Order: sequence, then C-alpha cells, then structure tokens
Amino acid sequence: MKHHADLINSGRVLFVEGDGRKGYPMEQKYDAIHVGAAAETIPQPFKKEAVFVKSCIKD
Repeated sequence: MKHHADLINSGRVLFVEGDGRKGYPMEQKYDAIHVGAAAETIPQPFKKEAVFVKSCIKD
C-alpha cells in the first residue's frame, strides 16, 4: 500500500474487513468489490450489494 498512498489517502478507497455474508449496508452500492473467499452459495445480503459481471481468463 505504500506505493499508492495518494489513492488510499484520497478517501476514494474503503477497506472493510469482516464477515461478508452479512453485507456492508452502510456504504452500498459499490463500484467494485474484491472478495478473497470461497463459498458454496452467495449470501442474500451480499447479492443485494453486488453487481456481478461474468469474466473469463483465457490462456
């Protein structure tokens, strides 16, 4: 993060650590959400806050 201190200090980026299954309704709707997790199903509160875009990486 030291390489992007200006972006972090700008207030345009918000880092939230917690249980994503419950969503984060205080600041919804989001431009982007990075989720570093795996689950069998997508929790309903998370679905309401997220916009899903199908992406595919080809070799």
